[in-house]
Amino acid sequence: MDLARTIDLRLRESYIGHPHLYIVDNSTDFEGKINRVMDIVMRLVGAPKPIGTKRRFLINGAITNSSLTQLGVSFVETEIDQIFLDQTNQNEQNQLRKLKTKDGSTTYQVSTRMFVDGSKESLILRRITGKTYLSLQAHKKADMSEIKKNVRSFVYKNHYFEIVTYLMHSSSPSDNRNITIVRVEADNAQDIEFPKFLKDVILTEVTFNEKYSAYHLASKKQ
Repeated sequence: MDLARTIDLRLRESYIGHPHLYIVDNSTDFEGKINRVMDIVMRLVGAPKPIGTKRRFLINGAITNSSLTQLGVSFVETEIDQIFLDQTNQNEQNQLRKLKTKDGSTTYQVSTRMFVDGSKESLILRRITGKTYLSLQAHKKADMSEIKKNVRSFVYKNHYFEIVTYLMHSSSPSDNRNITIVRVEADNAQDIEFPKFLKDVILTEVTFNEKYSAYHLASKKQ
């Protein structure tokens, strides 16, 4: 049992930093667990299932890498460039992403969010080449700025946390002028157990506050 637990933890840690890491715990019976897995898979392949909620919490100030290291937090750091593309369909939102990890590896993605009746319905995520990424940049929305953000990801108590700093004032995630949001993959009714260092600096939940969405922060109209 101890060996299985160790292998499970190592496998989970190997995926920290992935933009869509889901941890399906044992909070329901086995059938419920299967249904949750199916919901996750279906929305990731673009089937018409509701997108899982990434709850968002506004942080007071900045969290430094050195403080995370001192606390023994095992995290993966990623730099992300995010570009919103012209809309050819009012029910879709397309964006480009360039993800660069501290080990120097870079990946490129294009994602499409589909809306039905004004709500987020499904997400299609595709990996693309660097050449395609450069080509699609020509279709950047004119009224939107490119978003640059620093994301530090870790797992705590069966929840996947992302400390997201929008690098709007400087390129340092330690700069207090930048906006920092903690994102957690969790349903609205689900209890979240935060590590103490986050609990002490959370100001408020902003899940449904569009002011703190990437789309709003990128808008030149704000």
